[in-house]
Amino acid sequence: MMSTLKHRRHGSTKNSLFHVDLPSQSQQYEERGVDIPEEEPVTQPDLFPGEVVIASADNVLKFSPGGEQNTGISGTLFITNLRLALLTTLPPTYQEEALHHLSLSHLFLGAHDVELCLVSSVCLLDEQNQRRKTLLPEHFLPEKVPGIQVILKNFRVLNFSFKFSPYGEDGKVIRALLHHTNPSNVDLLFLTPGTPPPNTFIPTFRTYNDWMSELERTGCPNWRVTHHNENYNLSATYPPVMVVPSSMVDKDLEKAGHFFRESRPLLWLWGAPGGAALVVMAQISPNIPDTMSLNPRSFGQLKMSKLEDEAKAIENSVIKAVFRSNSEFQECPEIINLEKELPQPGDLQVACSRLRALHLPDGASASSYLSRFESSKWLSYVSRTLEVACRAAQLITEHNRSVILQEDCGRDGACVVSTLVEVLCDPFARTVRGLHCAIAKHWVALGHPFTARLGHTKREKHLQGPCWLLLLDCLHQVCVQQPHLLEYTPCYLAALWSAAHCPLYTTCLFDCTNSRHSTISRLQLQNIEISELWELWCWWASCKSQSPATNSVGDGASQGLRNSSSKSSNGAANSSNSRSSSSYTTTRTAETSFTTKNCNHSSTDTGSSRSSSTECSKSCIIARRHFISPLFVQGLLNSLLSPGALDRIRDKFSVAHHTWGQIQRLLSPSVCHLPYDGSQAPAPVRGCSPNTVTRPPTRSRLPPPVYVNYSVPRLTVWVELFGRWLPETDVSCDGVPLSSALHSQKRCILRPENPHLLFWDDIYAIYDVIKGYVDITADGITRDRRQEYAS
Repeated sequence: MMSTLKHRRHGSTKNSLFHVDLPSQSQQYEERGVDIPEEEPVTQPDLFPGEVVIASADNVLKFSPGGEQNTGISGTLFITNLRLALLTTLPPTYQEEALHHLSLSHLFLGAHDVELCLVSSVCLLDEQNQRRKTLLPEHFLPEKVPGIQVILKNFRVLNFSFKFSPYGEDGKVIRALLHHTNPSNVDLLFLTPGTPPPNTFIPTFRTYNDWMSELERTGCPNWRVTHHNENYNLSATYPPVMVVPSSMVDKDLEKAGHFFRESRPLLWLWGAPGGAALVVMAQISPNIPDTMSLNPRSFGQLKMSKLEDEAKAIENSVIKAVFRSNSEFQECPEIINLEKELPQPGDLQVACSRLRALHLPDGASASSYLSRFESSKWLSYVSRTLEVACRAAQLITEHNRSVILQEDCGRDGACVVSTLVEVLCDPFARTVRGLHCAIAKHWVALGHPFTARLGHTKREKHLQGPCWLLLLDCLHQVCVQQPHLLEYTPCYLAALWSAAHCPLYTTCLFDCTNSRHSTISRLQLQNIEISELWELWCWWASCKSQSPATNSVGDGASQGLRNSSSKSSNGAANSSNSRSSSSYTTTRTAETSFTTKNCNHSSTDTGSSRSSSTECSKSCIIARRHFISPLFVQGLLNSLLSPGALDRIRDKFSVAHHTWGQIQRLLSPSVCHLPYDGSQAPAPVRGCSPNTVTRPPTRSRLPPPVYVNYSVPRLTVWVELFGRWLPETDVSCDGVPLSSALHSQKRCILRPENPHLLFWDDIYAIYDVIKGYVDITADGITRDRRQEYAS
């Protein structure tokens, strides 16, 4: 480990290049100079409106992740009320740049920035850079801290050394980091970058029109939209607008709410044209007298047995209302008790903690990795969740039978299973836009307690349970087994997991819609200016050159840290680093130049605007090739190769026309961000008639759900998320260690290359041919010439 330190001075007296020389067998990372300013003071970074610097430390060393701690970069470490940021003039490493461009927070943050909500724990390092203990805010710090290890919730690890920092600055930075990563209330989080978000036209499911449009899209009959919870007088955790059976009046709905946990009787989430519906319902409340507004005098005459009988009768009436909604079926709805079928949030938290410990730099060994991964029980939880979702999907699509997902409060496992059912049954939910709509409906509107389950505040640490991660891993299994049916890839799912801990995206921040509104109201009463909050899907409608990271906003957010990171990224992109250039694959010159032109929204053609436009172009290309499944696009292209399909592209009422429009939105470089235009209606799914737009097929043509093998031995470890810290020499092509002998003790961030990237050149070749044929058709060339060109 660290034994000797040598200074080497090069060039001018203003800067010194610094290397940490350690005895090693071979160099995993090329030696890079560490820039330590000696005479020029480090300027304070420019901040977002409302962002303040809490503490800072100069000459902090950030070591290369997973290496032998002998190379790294130096800079000034800042702790603000939003992030941990390292200000340096050196470009990021290959791994850091790749991970940065594949995250959704790079619109706001630089390559060396980390959101405080993303920090899982902070560990103290000794002189040999060995992890000693996990630090807590109340712990006593030594007089001089050698270094810290910051463990993130997305399974990344950052090491910082304070060996050359001025005396006392290390303690201030560590105390500020520990204090602000554990806020007592969600109100204390930094919630907005200070600019209004772009309009994505994704429904919020907080209005009547949103739910009514969803009912019309699915074609599910005998359900209605009610405003009865508009003032949260029925349930504080339900959305203000709900979908309930047509046979149930609001009076019966309010009466039923008294008998269910958190007053959550039932909520429609998805349905088929044949009448089968997917419904979520809470359990009967065990404290019925406490939940009912009874006269104390009359309550003394009631017996508990009578209340229990009445509760059972109310529950049966709700089930009968769901049964009457499916007029074409004569069998009662299938009730799935998720408390018996799925793991509880506490079990998920234990499994997730074991996974995080397994993927620390010193937590994985080739001989025990797979066995320890299996002992965490995570894959078995994924298997059981997929099994329940597949069973529910088959009941709806193949048997036209309604399914009721019953859970304690219907806010945890019900969100996971209901989302999976819609993805398995509805082709629209398999697109990126459809996934965003499903998240808004099944998670935000249904009231999943994100604050408690993701541990955004210290008050709910004991209530943590990563149900959101369970859903993403289940979707990852579907992506691996059926990559041609889903528009998104596991890389995008991993980006969603990291973005869920970024407070600038508030989709996964609040416990329910009511909590969101009350938080905004409290901040406004404190005279805190807060603009409209950003959602996860705003990333797709935004542009790097339009984001607060590259435009001056108000009195703060302009260049600073984000300028330095942008220059670093551009410098790394223009360097001779062949590994970095190959990781993003080759891109066509025409595509790059065209995207750069369309991404430049700046009014003045300055150097900074050109730099941001180039960065936006690079971001769009990387997102297209890593977040969009090329096999899905290939399926769309193949559908246009059927006889006569190309000739129908010009017909605006044909499926071929809408399919070609969807392909252009996915592949055309004129689209600044992907993969849909929010100002237009979504394209119809293949196989649907033009007048149904995104409506699933009728019952007579309702296809079976997507097949998923949910047996544990057939599930794939999510390497893109879980397998980042593994011994490099003991890794198979899938990123899983197989051999038992370690040839080297070096460890690094293992970012496995996406094998589907090889398909993109073929995809664009087919796209160019079809586009050329369509252009020729538009120019009025003869039919014989078109057939010759098509052949």
